[in-house]
This record gives sequence, C-alpha cells and structure tokens, in this order.
Amino acid sequence: MTTLAKPVYIIGTDALACYLAARFQDAGEQAVIVAAPAEIKSLGTNGVSIKEEFSTLKKKHYTFETTFWIRNEPQAVFFTTTPDELNAALSSVSTDKLGTAPVVCFSLLKNSGCLQDILGTPVNKAHFSGWLIKNDQQIILKGRQPQITFYSPLSKQTEKKLTHLFAPAKLPLNFAPSENDFFWQTFALQSACGLLCTAGDKTIAQILKNKPLTDRLKELLNEFARLAAADGVTLSVDQIMKNIIAIPGGYVFPLHADFRTGRHRGFSQMYDIIAQTARRAGTRIPLTSSLLDRIYEIYLSIT
Repeated sequence: MTTLAKPVYIIGTDALACYLAARFQDAGEQAVIVAAPAEIKSLGTNGVSIKEEFSTLKKKHYTFETTFWIRNEPQAVFFTTTPDELNAALSSVSTDKLGTAPVVCFSLLKNSGCLQDILGTPVNKAHFSGWLIKNDQQIILKGRQPQITFYSPLSKQTEKKLTHLFAPAKLPLNFAPSENDFFWQTFALQSACGLLCTAGDKTIAQILKNKPLTDRLKELLNEFARLAAADGVTLSVDQIMKNIIAIPGGYVFPLHADFRTGRHRGFSQMYDIIAQTARRAGTRIPLTSSLLDRIYEIYLSIT
C-alpha cells in the first residue's frame, strides 16, 4: 500500500501563499491553504491564474485544496499573513498536530518569540525576494527567479527537510544566521516606499521619475536609518535606493494595494514599530510622522 506524503499547509491567502501553493502543487506535493471560510471560498472554487514574467509558461490556472484549520500532521507549515493577522492565523493551528514539522514565518516581524511560545516549537523566519502582485484572481511575479532566505538559526535536520521540500519546487534557498540587520533593511524599504506610495497614490516607478518625490524618499530612508541605529543596525541609504531602483516596473507595494481596496493590513504593526522605536531612540522623524498621519486620515475616510 502506498503511503501518502504529509500535506504542506500554507496559512494565508495573499499572493505569496498562492504562489507557494502553486509551486508545491507543480512539484507533486499536497499543498493546502488555511484561512477563514470567507477568504478561501474563491480559492477552492475559482482558483487563481499565475503569470511569471520571463517564464516560458506565460500563465497557468490553479485551484487549491483549502481548510479552516490544520487537520493532520504536516510536512511543513508556512505563515504568509501580515503581522496584524498572525493572532487570528494561530487559531487554525493545533500544537499537538505539528509533530516535527518545520514552521516557517514569512511575516515581517521584529520579534517572533511570541510565536515560538504559543506553538511550543521553533519558528523559522524567512524572506521571499520576489515581487508579487495579486489582482483579484490573477497573480503576477515581477522580475526574474526569486529566492527564499531563512534567517533564524536552523537545526541541520530542519535545514535538510526544507531543502528537500523546496528543491522540486525550483525555489532556491539561502541560509543566513543574522536576522536583525535583515529586519531593518527590509522594513525600511517596505515601509518608506509603502508610506510614500500610499499617501500620494503613486507607484514606486512614478515616484522614481519625479525628482522631488525621489528626494522625499531618500529623506524618509534617512529617518529609518536613525530608527535602525537605535537597535545597533547601520543602514546604507544608498544601497537601499539601489534596491528600490531595481524593483520591476508595475510593482505595487502591499500597503498601497490594501488602501486602494479599503483595507489596512500591516499598517498598525508598522505604526507601532516606528512610534515605539522613535520614542526609545529619542529621535524626531517629521516626514515619516506626517505620512503616517496622512494615511490614517485616508483610512478614516474610507471606513
């Protein structure tokens, strides 16, 4: 009798959740998306189309197996939700079902210790380097081959399991020991671009074509560099600007996309990290503060 492989559970319905589920599905894994009933209905029935730029397969349609909670012992568990949604996402996990499965969190968290305490198992933090856009039932991967970097110290057994899982899915992996530097570099890029794009309702490509707006972006990044210094992290604004300039055309930051549709996932967590760090550092961040206030006004006007 053939023994069925354990499923791969992906908790979230964002672009990354769907993209990972599609890649694992193509690799022959049982990929199951976990979320609230209202969020997964269309994924299980209508599915999504995924288009990868620079790929020979221009577009492919996927439907996914879905569930409200983890039903049996998994091969691995991946969280892709925004930090604001993590508490709700944890309710779908029964700790006695996890077994020895690696748990990976793609949410941009400053501290994942609380997750480890709740789940009772090591939580491995990861970053997806690609640029994904989700529009209704279509997901577009901008740019070339993405990579996944794991930042928490992994046991040799966990590293072996993840490498074995991702190899058939053709997603290259990197393993790095330091996480704090990574957090601020990623948080500064995502937050500065997200704030400026959202407040002015412009894409990053439009901002980079406008010198006054580009100067404001650099000013924002300098404010984030002062925040990072409070954690002993030195940010290179020039290097982050190079990374921003390399972002594929047409990419829309998640914060901007959410506010266009009346949502505000991730905003409160961003606000809290910025405000708490500024207080602790005793530093003024006038441009960042004004943009946070502007976006809060936008949120109030659409709710």
